[in-house]
Amino acid sequence: MAAVAREMSQGKYRTKVPVRGDDEVAKLGEAINELAANLYRLETSRKEFLAEVSHELRTPMSYIRGYSQVLEEGLVQSPDEIKDYLRIIHDETKRLEGLVDDLFVLAQADAGMLKVVKQPIQLENVILPVLERMRKKAEDKQIVLSTAISPLPTIEADVGRLEQVLVNLIDNAIRYTPPKGSIEVGLKEAHNTAEITVSDTGIGIPKNELPHIWDRLYRVEKSRSRTSGGTGLGLSIVKQIVEAHDGTVHADSVENVGTTISVRIPFGPLGKLKN
Repeated sequence: MAAVAREMSQGKYRTKVPVRGDDEVAKLGEAINELAANLYRLETSRKEFLAEVSHELRTPMSYIRGYSQVLEEGLVQSPDEIKDYLRIIHDETKRLEGLVDDLFVLAQADAGMLKVVKQPIQLENVILPVLERMRKKAEDKQIVLSTAISPLPTIEADVGRLEQVLVNLIDNAIRYTPPKGSIEVGLKEAHNTAEITVSDTGIGIPKNELPHIWDRLYRVEKSRSRTSGGTGLGLSIVKQIVEAHDGTVHADSVENVGTTISVRIPFGPLGKLKN
């Protein structure tokens, strides 16, 4: 056991304690083996995540470097071409900024430092301004953005963090809903929680992929990851923020029909509904 513990301290998690019998020492050996297996999985996941992040950072950086070099060397003269190249550089810079911001939020969550400053709020006063911010993006894609909001008691929550949740969910819905589709943002009481739903008529998510959509950098449509513009971190961030509010988040989806993401945040003593 001491030898295996020393191996683990050096990052070698494949070594196992030979377990014999069923006494307390054997149980301790099994616990050490289980710990080693969990650490190995965690380390593998960490390496895969770092590799994915490196790829995500490298791609926009290569675009920015390539197009800026073309402009610097004067290889394009047409004002329209120059404008297109500058637009690409701008878009890729925004993509980099978004990725870095998302990674910072997840790093805070991992360190137990995700700051949530709660205050009494009416959720409809958070939802409606976000909808107005997102409306043009929906209209540009000919998507109808509507609401189904029931007035609810005041709850305690972090306005900025909830706005982040809503922006991520609505942005995802717009991204994966074809033109002339629709998105509805709902608010109602459900089991003494405030339930926010974002429902779309988008491409949907295959049933076997649903459990993985909360994983970092996971994308259902990997072939469209760049054209869709997402970082693959949005839903992970949504989950972290909702759980920081002692809430839950759930997804229901049918391929080629649409997806509904449901966020439930408990009222708590401040706005607890009377039976």
